[in-house]
Amino acid sequence: MKYYNLLVVVTIFPILMGLSSKAKILGPQNIEKRTLTQSSLKSIRLYPTTNTYDQKTLAPIISIEQNQPLILEFDDLEDRVKNLFVKLIHCNFDWEPSPLFEREYLNDFNEFPITEYDFSFNTRIPYIHYIFKVPNVKVSGNYLLKVYDEDDPEKAILSKRFVIYEKKTETKVEIGVSSDVGKRRVNQQVDFTLNLARIEENNPYDRIKIVIRQNKRWDNALTDLKPTFIHATQQMLEFRPYRLENNFPGGNEFRYFDLRSVDFAGEYVRNIIRKNHTVEAFLGDDKSRNNLAYSQYRDINGDYVVNNADNNDSELGAEYVNVHFFLKSETKLDQTVYILGSFDNWDRGGENQMIFNPQKQQYEGSILLKQGWYNYIYWVEGGNNPLIFEGSHRETENEYEIIVYYRPLGSITDQVVGYQKFSSNPGRN
Repeated sequence: MKYYNLLVVVTIFPILMGLSSKAKILGPQNIEKRTLTQSSLKSIRLYPTTNTYDQKTLAPIISIEQNQPLILEFDDLEDRVKNLFVKLIHCNFDWEPSPLFEREYLNDFNEFPITEYDFSFNTRIPYIHYIFKVPNVKVSGNYLLKVYDEDDPEKAILSKRFVIYEKKTETKVEIGVSSDVGKRRVNQQVDFTLNLARIEENNPYDRIKIVIRQNKRWDNALTDLKPTFIHATQQMLEFRPYRLENNFPGGNEFRYFDLRSVDFAGEYVRNIIRKNHTVEAFLGDDKSRNNLAYSQYRDINGDYVVNNADNNDSELGAEYVNVHFFLKSETKLDQTVYILGSFDNWDRGGENQMIFNPQKQQYEGSILLKQGWYNYIYWVEGGNNPLIFEGSHRETENEYEIIVYYRPLGSITDQVVGYQKFSSNPGRN
């Protein structure tokens, strides 16, 4: 077992959440939605500016003291400039809007125009690329960024979550195999100790909430974890649950394909057909990896990187390609199969749902994606095992984050008092 010094984020959940020791999972109903022009908005990214090569794959979680802002980027495939505005909504731990007035968490009027945009050039499918710098906020917490059209301000055309934290807590994390003998080969367990010395809270059991995310996902995040032991004199909380509330399936390394060029087929791309108005890319046949031995290779934990190897402009010169997926299966499952990744915000929607072809004994799906490098998995919704086609291994490298929320006595909102990320296999980083 290896220990890491971490910062954590803490919040208080409303009393009516109860004192159940069973960790809850943030369900799909809580993930960000592209509500209006869902089919026209693509490549939506919200990330911190770090001046690093991988900044666009980083989680939109930053310290309140950080001077570098968050950046929102997205493409609109409707070839018409819209008068778009951004509104920021401060939320509690459960992502419900907090009762704070806008002036209490913002320095400006809460209506920010998106004025920076540009048109794609020489692309078969034209699009408009929008960029927006998120304004600074005054207080820590969960925030929902809402983008809306001036013509219909009540309806969001997209929304994204981000988190602002304060550095008020520290943790020591131990990540290893599951304490359940039957899960030791497939699960990863996150035990940790939380130091509250800078908070000096006398009732941490009720005023502190923990969120653990795997690979920047909100849809399967663990929340409402309760401490198993409280060291009152040292202001320390131990989180070592007995009922596997801190367990995640290790999953498998993500599948991937290289779509950086439309002039030639990249890795795991079988064929590319260029037409006058569209580009079609056909991936190789995927097969189930369940019950196969674990195979180690580097991935980007479900993320994607927009990149154009055909010219020098990845954002404005990259093509949108209709990518065709094929998953071999002798029989049709009773559950629904989806193609999931950061590129679709882990959303279970119509575009990434697969259809079974009985003649070819395979699931098929098509998604419009911008040129780049993509990670993905096949997710089975509605059964006991969403990783039927992927398998699960404790050796898999995953990125984890611990977020701790805190609501002081008398406060009406939840603060975020720390944050840190770590890997289940740090030797791979």
